Order: sequence, then structure tokens, then C-alpha cells
Amino acid sequence: MEFRFDLPQPPSPMGSMSETSFPGMPPQQQPDGQTNKREALLYLIAGAVISAVIIAFVSYRTSRQPEEISGMPSYVRNMMDQVTAPPADKVFPAAIMNRLFAGDGLEIPFRVTFRGQEEWNAKLTIPKQRMTLFASYRKRQNLVRAKIAEFSELARNWAGYRDTLVYEIHLDNTDGISPSLDRMVRRQVEELDIRRALKLGHGVEFWVFRLSNEFRLKDDHVTIAKGAGETAYSEVESMLRNMLADNTPKSRTSLASGIFNSLNKNEGKKNRTVLVFSDGIEYSALADFYKHPPQPAEFPELWNRLQEKIPCPDVKGLTIIWKGFKTDASEDQILAAQRFWTYGFSTVGKAGMKMEY
Repeated sequence: MEFRFDLPQPPSPMGSMSETSFPGMPPQQQPDGQTNKREALLYLIAGAVISAVIIAFVSYRTSRQPEEISGMPSYVRNMMDQVTAPPADKVFPAAIMNRLFAGDGLEIPFRVTFRGQEEWNAKLTIPKQRMTLFASYRKRQNLVRAKIAEFSELARNWAGYRDTLVYEIHLDNTDGISPSLDRMVRRQVEELDIRRALKLGHGVEFWVFRLSNEFRLKDDHVTIAKGAGETAYSEVESMLRNMLADNTPKSRTSLASGIFNSLNKNEGKKNRTVLVFSDGIEYSALADFYKHPPQPAEFPELWNRLQEKIPCPDVKGLTIIWKGFKTDASEDQILAAQRFWTYGFSTVGKAGMKMEY
């Protein structure tokens, strides 16, 4: 006779899992059907949100038209100004960088002038780019960063631009050098800021011309290299002393031919400043301003006649500072002569003319 005892099993606290078990999961960790549905719903919602973001981003990039960024600075300075290069992080804050990355463009000009004339210019250009679905955002970022590095280089060149400045003294010493003329010349040369130019690191050419001889050009000059510094001004002072030391009167010749001859010496050079000391009186076979002071109606014919021996060189854009002084001519004769020279150099020659008496 066989006896079998079946002992009753205690109920599981998790309930029976025989119908909902998952392979590899212990019975106590397996979810019920309700939990599984909730997870599936959450995955579905997350996928929909991500898809919506991607679609919106692609739609924005393919529909947005790039713009030119306005309000960017332009950098213009006089060559005699001392400036520092603008830092890139101040010019391109995060808001500007984000617009550039998104395809917007801009232009930033750099200019250096001297006495109203442009001497150096450059421009930073970041082109606009429509960011299509196939455009590489990373490539755009690399392009923008390369342009920012180019900006820093241009800014350094703009702030550090130096050149050789040409100063010319044209002295009518037909009657010699009086003490008052000596003082005037020294004072005016000092006001040319040659010391400052040297201090800033510019090079200097300093020329002196004597206008008492129309055919044999009497000149002397000194050239000071860029970076020589303010101490090199002693060479300018030495040249000036030598010019003013010759104070004996000279025979009268054509002032026009003399000044045209001397102006021709540096024709074509940049950054020229011309300082003329003369009463402006022409006294030669070409014209006699003592007997017949020039009248405005006669200016065109007289200007052409005075160029019969030596033509006036190209003076367009040149700065001419004319300092008149008292001689044996009357004040009316001197003023008439100055009006004529202003007509010739400024109206005809298109030079920047500053006449003072």
C-alpha cells in the first residue's frame, strides 16, 4: 500500500506569475501588464517630442533667410593717433557669434588716414550663408572662427600701422634770413609734430629747399628710419640750423620756377606735408607782381605762363601750408600774390591749401 502526503504551499506575496513571466527575470521583479503599457506610452511620447524638435530645427534652418548684421563698429584713425587693437571677444559677444553660426554675415572696415588722405585700408567680411538641410553646421562654425582670427590680425595691423612721413620746407631766402623769419621757421617746423611722429615709431624724411635759384635745385635732406624714436629729432634740428645759417641775400629769379622745381623732387611720394615760406612775389621775365599785382581775371593765363620754363608737378591731394611774411612788397601786393597761388595750387592743382599771412 502506497501513502502520499501533499503539503499545501503558502501563497506568494506577489501573486501568481505563471501567466506574465518574462525570461531571465526573477519573479519578484517582473512587471505586470499595466506597468508595461505605461512604459510603452512614455517611450512613444518621448519619441514624438524628439521628432518634433528635429522637424522644427530642420524647418528653421531650411526656411530662414540669412541677414547682414547691422550696427557693427568701423575702425578709422589718423596715422598720428596712438590706439590699441580692439579685442575680438568684445566685438563678437555670444549673441553675435550665434547669429554668425546661424548664417548671418557682416563687414567691418579698417582705415588709416593722414591729413584727410587715406593711407591704408582693409576689411573683414564674413559672408552670409543659407543653412540648408545639407549645409554643415560644423563647417560654418570653423569658417566663423577663422574669420575671427583674421579680425584680430587686421586689428593689430590697423593699430600698429606705421609709415614714412615726408616733410618739406620750401624757403624763399632771396632777401636772406632775418631774425623774425628765423623764429617763424623754427616755430612752424616745431608745430609740424615731427617729434610726435618719431615717438610713435614713424619714419621721417625731412627736406629743405631754397627757392632763390630756379635752375640749380638747392636742397638737402635727412632720412630717419621707422622705429628710430624721438631722439632722432636732433638730425632734423641740425638740418634746420644749416638751412637758416645761410642768411646772405640772393639774386632774384623766378619764384614760380623755383617752387615748381622743388615740388617736383618728391612727386609721387605719399604722406607729404609742404611748408612754404615766401611773400609770393614773382619778379622775373615771366611776370612782375611789383608793377602789376595779379587780378582774378588774369589767373588762368598767368598760371599757364609761369609754367613755360618748368611745369607744376602733380599736387593733387598734397597738403601745402603757405606762410607769408613781410618784405619790401606792400601788403596789397602780397595778398594779391597769395590769392593767385591759392588759385593755382588749390583750384587748378587740387591740393589742400592753407594760406596764412
